[in-house]
Amino acid sequence: MFTPGTIPAAQIEDNAILTRIFARLPAHMRDTFTPDQVVALAQATFEKPTPHAVAIRKIIPFFGGPYYLAVFAGRDRRSKMAAAGYAAPRKAKLGKVGLALLALLFAAGLFGLGTTGMNLTKSLAAKYGFDYGHHTS
Repeated sequence: MFTPGTIPAAQIEDNAILTRIFARLPAHMRDTFTPDQVVALAQATFEKPTPHAVAIRKIIPFFGGPYYLAVFAGRDRRSKMAAAGYAAPRKAKLGKVGLALLALLFAAGLFGLGTTGMNLTKSLAAKYGFDYGHHTS
């Protein structure tokens, strides 16, 4: 069964996904894994880092806490990966409810701009004595 001494530590420690999985598992469940199962999980969840032409990683102290800044640049290989059978990251889709809420928000914004514009026009007209064409007899 899984004990820290039976699996090479690098097999787990170098794999952030596997480390998080084992940290979240209760000890009684974690102890049921055989060394072969842990190695198989490590191999299945390991992602080889992609080389980049520019890879800048810095930790910046800001507002009392450390913040991580990463800048990467390089050739786009995603289309080649998709052709090789790897799924490209999915773009988030806005559902019907989200689209309806967005349309409602847009309409409310237009209404707000319209009423603000009309009130501004009315205020300026009153200030400068402009007659709208309303004739009272």
